[in-house]
Amino acid sequence: MPTRTQSAPIGQVERWEHSPTLDRLARSQLRRVKRILPAPLRRALSGVSLGHPLHPAVAQLPVGAWLGTAVLDLRPRDTRTAATMLTAVGVATAIPSALTGWTDWSTQTVEQRRVGLVHAVGNVTAVLLYAGSLVARLRRRDGVGRALAAGGLVAAGGAAYLGGHMASHGSRWQDGVGLVPSDQAESAERPLVSATG
Repeated sequence: MPTRTQSAPIGQVERWEHSPTLDRLARSQLRRVKRILPAPLRRALSGVSLGHPLHPAVAQLPVGAWLGTAVLDLRPRDTRTAATMLTAVGVATAIPSALTGWTDWSTQTVEQRRVGLVHAVGNVTAVLLYAGSLVARLRRRDGVGRALAAGGLVAAGGAAYLGGHMASHGSRWQDGVGLVPSDQAESAERPLVSATG
């Protein structure tokens, strides 16, 4: 529960971490991820061969494109084509970002998988808003496109906040293995949960 010195967002994140109501959905999604993404693919998507988690780098692609869209939307008459293009790039690159994200999520602790579900809802919301923005822009309904993009940026920002929380609280990188829950990273006795499992 939140303390007096704790921010309201952290308090909410901790409530999600300790909410068993998310467990059924998390277990179902974990089975789905492992069925859709076989172990060799999860290992590749985790970044094990690179020696560093892949998702944080790949996630910059849609976020960067959408931040560029927001800047260009400040001068819509001069930048319509470029803003439309960046919106499309963000929507397209959300796919590899999601794949690497679900791979990392599957290795997290139970608490962080709960937060990860909320993170995913924020990201899906952002992608849907930006996809709507793209359609509106292509139909030359630029005002609607800008409004949807603004909503998408808010959703993406909230999701990014949760992603940062998960990255700093739920797991650590172990060379040759990938992300492992923090409580298992230093233990040689226990089997490691990794993108290969």
